Amino acid sequence: MKEIAEDPLLAKTFEIHGYLERDMYRVLLEEVHVGIGSLALDRQNMTEGSSLKTAELLGSGIPVYATHRYPTVPDDFPFFRNVPRVEISDLLDYAAYTARTTRQEIVAASAPHIRKRNGMLAAADFLRGLPHRK
Repeated sequence: MKEIAEDPLLAKTFEIHGYLERDMYRVLLEEVHVGIGSLALDRQNMTEGSSLKTAELLGSGIPVYATHRYPTVPDDFPFFRNVPRVEISDLLDYAAYTARTTRQEIVAASAPHIRKRNGMLAAADFLRGLPHRK
C-alpha cells in the first residue's frame, strides 16, 4: 500500500480507505471495479481463508484479487484471482479482463460458491479428514 500512496500515477488509479461506516462502504462498493481480498495470510502460516469480505464482494458482483485460496471457490474461478504476491500490472490486467462481465453475471456465477451451506459442507469434509483423537 505504501507503493501506491507514494507513486503519483498509482495514486490516481487506486484509493486507499481506512475504516468506513456501513453506508459509506456501500456507496464505495458501487464504484469499485475489483476488490482486494485479504493479503499476507502467509505471515500467519495460512494459505486459504474464508473471509466475509470476499463473500460480500463476490455477492455484490465485484471480482476479487487476493493472495490466498478461498476454500469454496474453484482454483480456476474467473472472478477470484489467487496470486502469490500482488503485482500492480497484473491487478490492472485483471480489472480490464473482468470489466467485460456485468455485476449480475458475477453474482450468478459466485452464488454457488459463497453460500453458507457450501462453506459448512466444505468445513465438515475437512474435519472428517482430520485424524480422530481417542
